[in-house]
Amino acid sequence: MKRVFLQFYYLPPHSLLTPYYAVQNGFSSVLEDCKQAGEVMWIEYNIASTIQETLKLQGEFKLPAKADEVFVSCWLYTQLYLVYLWALKYPEITFIVGGPTVRAAPPILLFNLPENMVFNKGLAEEIFNRKPNPTTWRIEPLPKKDLLPMYTFYISGTCYWEQSGKRCSFCNYSSEDKREFDLDTLRKYAIPGTVYLWSPSFSPSDIKSILPKLPYTDTYNYFLFIRGGIGEMKAVQETLPRVTKPENLTWYLGVEFPSKRILDNMSKGVTLDSLIETINTISSFGCKIILSHISRWPDLKERDLEDASYFVDRVNIENVLHRFKPLFIKTSSNLEKEIKGTSISYGPFFIGYVPTLTSEQEELNKKVIRIFKDKERVVSDCSYIKDLYAY
Repeated sequence: MKRVFLQFYYLPPHSLLTPYYAVQNGFSSVLEDCKQAGEVMWIEYNIASTIQETLKLQGEFKLPAKADEVFVSCWLYTQLYLVYLWALKYPEITFIVGGPTVRAAPPILLFNLPENMVFNKGLAEEIFNRKPNPTTWRIEPLPKKDLLPMYTFYISGTCYWEQSGKRCSFCNYSSEDKREFDLDTLRKYAIPGTVYLWSPSFSPSDIKSILPKLPYTDTYNYFLFIRGGIGEMKAVQETLPRVTKPENLTWYLGVEFPSKRILDNMSKGVTLDSLIETINTISSFGCKIILSHISRWPDLKERDLEDASYFVDRVNIENVLHRFKPLFIKTSSNLEKEIKGTSISYGPFFIGYVPTLTSEQEELNKKVIRIFKDKERVVSDCSYIKDLYAY
């Protein structure tokens, strides 16, 4: 039986980082297993603003190699849809989504999948009938001499905020993946590029225990996601003085919307002032920060814009990118109970909703972005993207 293990990579359109190509998990802990069991292959995935434009960029999106079984890693629902199209086009091939990795459980199905498209809902190691072993982590670069990769090193599969019995209103993430990680393996096998320290959200204890122990060199940087709560703020203040090269860290922080009213409604457990102090502390150490903002809210009020202006006036300008992407209402999120809109589906996969905005709300949302631009902040405006960020 011939097996192919297929992985997407893509070139991010906006970043504070040195230009790079993202390989997602890069086969991670099962690279050697995949090589022994079949052929490892990569395919470039070009991102546009809609699924239709993305499909055009891929051309016919031909399968790079035929086999009896094709295992595909899907990090975006649009990639999942492309595998569905392959399954229709090649009925003689079995497509297994979730090998070598899958980021999310299968979405709600509107109708049955083709018989030759199945999900591996467990860990990738289960394909090879073995238990997870953090020392088997490996990464190999693609032959792209002009760019360095961003690749993933697993830290945690669980969100500590969700594990504490709380959840941000717009989020539907849930996982019991509690594998271990091994920093000695990272020291031994890391390659030049950017290491994405994969965790849905670094906890304060993670910040304090992991960051000082990372290997810091001139050949690779680190990327991590945190919340902006008081616990994270204190952990950052305590930890960064003990980090040998803090300028090698890029932090991705979910602001969502810098308004007391909206933050309270989101159940994020953060305040405007804790966000500001966390961001300014990180910036003062020379780290880069990407701040994620949600745009296209259907219920903005003038006082929300006043809070946004307050936030912008107090956040450092150096090494900070403000990234706006549109609100997407995910299935099984608390926000789904509060806001409805136009449903989005890719083939049989129902993903969620895009909210409907009145003309007044359209103008208020545009004003928010103008507040940032007028005060000379570095802004990446992806608010026009309709459905590609549904993941």
